[in-house]
Amino acid sequence: MEKFVIAKLFIKTSATADFHHALEALAVVTRKEPGCISYTWYAEPLEAGVFMLIEHYRDKAGLQHHFRQTYLADFIKKMDTWKIKDPEVHFLSAEPDALK
Repeated sequence: MEKFVIAKLFIKTSATADFHHALEALAVVTRKEPGCISYTWYAEPLEAGVFMLIEHYRDKAGLQHHFRQTYLADFIKKMDTWKIKDPEVHFLSAEPDALK
Protein backbone atom coordinates (compact mmCIF):
# COMPACT_ATOMS: atom_id res chain seq x y z
CA MET A 1 0.00 0.00 0.00
CA GLU A 2 1.32 3.47 -0.94
CA LYS A 3 3.00 5.71 1.67
CA PHE A 4 3.27 9.48 1.80
CA VAL A 5 5.46 11.78 3.84
CA ILE A 6 4.58 15.46 4.14
CA ALA A 7 7.19 17.57 5.92
CA LYS A 8 7.32 21.27 6.70
CA LEU A 9 10.91 22.45 7.25
CA PHE A 10 11.94 25.68 8.94
CA ILE A 11 15.34 26.93 7.77
CA LYS A 12 17.45 29.91 8.82
CA THR A 13 17.20 32.48 6.05
CA SER A 14 21.01 32.74 6.06
CA ALA A 15 21.19 29.01 5.23
CA THR A 16 18.52 28.76 2.54
CA ALA A 17 20.98 28.70 -0.37
CA ASP A 18 22.96 25.79 1.11
CA PHE A 19 19.72 24.05 2.10
CA HIS A 20 18.23 24.51 -1.37
CA HIS A 21 21.33 23.03 -3.02
CA ALA A 22 21.41 20.01 -0.65
CA LEU A 23 17.66 19.41 -0.94
CA GLU A 24 17.79 19.39 -4.72
CA ALA A 25 20.68 16.90 -4.61
CA LEU A 26 18.69 14.73 -2.18
CA ALA A 27 15.64 14.89 -4.46
CA VAL A 28 17.66 13.74 -7.49
CA VAL A 29 18.98 10.58 -5.78
CA THR A 30 15.72 9.84 -3.96
CA ARG A 31 13.74 9.90 -7.21
CA LYS A 32 16.02 7.10 -8.47
CA GLU A 33 15.14 4.79 -5.57
CA PRO A 34 13.13 1.75 -6.70
CA GLY A 35 10.24 2.47 -4.32
CA CYS A 36 9.95 6.21 -4.94
CA ILE A 37 6.99 7.38 -7.01
CA SER A 38 7.65 11.10 -6.51
CA TYR A 39 9.68 13.44 -4.35
CA THR A 40 8.87 17.13 -4.66
CA TRP A 41 9.44 20.22 -2.60
CA TYR A 42 8.26 23.79 -2.58
CA ALA A 43 9.35 27.00 -0.92
CA GLU A 44 6.47 28.69 0.90
CA PRO A 45 6.02 31.98 -1.00
CA LEU A 46 4.82 33.97 2.03
CA GLU A 47 7.15 32.49 4.67
CA ALA A 48 10.88 32.99 4.16
CA GLY A 49 12.84 29.88 5.06
CA VAL A 50 9.85 27.54 5.10
CA PHE A 51 9.78 24.57 2.73
CA MET A 52 7.27 21.76 2.13
CA LEU A 53 8.39 18.28 1.08
CA ILE A 54 5.93 15.81 -0.42
CA GLU A 55 7.23 12.26 -0.74
CA HIS A 56 5.32 9.34 -2.31
CA TYR A 57 6.49 5.72 -2.09
CA ARG A 58 5.07 2.54 -3.61
CA ASP A 59 4.90 0.74 -0.28
CA LYS A 60 6.33 0.36 3.20
CA ALA A 61 9.45 -1.34 1.85
CA GLY A 62 10.15 1.63 -0.43
CA LEU A 63 9.83 4.09 2.45
CA GLN A 64 12.02 1.96 4.70
CA HIS A 65 14.62 1.71 1.93
CA HIS A 66 14.69 5.51 1.74
CA PHE A 67 15.21 5.81 5.49
CA ARG A 68 18.25 3.49 5.31
CA GLN A 69 20.15 5.56 2.75
CA THR A 70 23.38 7.25 3.86
CA TYR A 71 22.62 10.33 1.77
CA LEU A 72 19.43 10.86 3.78
CA ALA A 73 21.37 10.50 7.04
CA ASP A 74 23.91 13.04 5.78
CA PHE A 75 21.14 15.47 4.83
CA ILE A 76 19.47 15.12 8.24
CA LYS A 77 22.79 15.80 9.95
CA LYS A 78 23.19 19.02 7.93
CA MET A 79 19.60 19.98 8.81
CA ASP A 80 20.66 20.31 12.43
CA THR A 81 22.81 23.31 11.47
CA TRP A 82 20.22 24.88 9.15
CA LYS A 83 16.93 24.53 11.01
CA ILE A 84 15.41 27.11 13.30
CA LYS A 85 13.01 24.55 14.78
CA ASP A 86 12.13 20.90 14.37
CA PRO A 87 10.25 19.96 11.20
CA GLU A 88 6.58 19.04 11.22
CA VAL A 89 6.41 15.57 9.64
CA HIS A 90 3.28 13.61 8.78
CA PHE A 91 3.23 10.00 7.58
CA LEU A 92 0.12 9.13 5.59
CA SER A 93 -1.27 5.79 4.50
CA ALA A 94 -4.62 4.04 4.34
CA GLU A 95 -2.99 1.11 6.09
CA PRO A 96 -3.16 1.08 9.91
CA ASP A 97 0.23 1.09 11.65
CA ALA A 98 1.77 1.78 8.26
CA LEU A 99 5.26 2.54 9.51
CA LYS A 100 5.63 -0.07 12.25
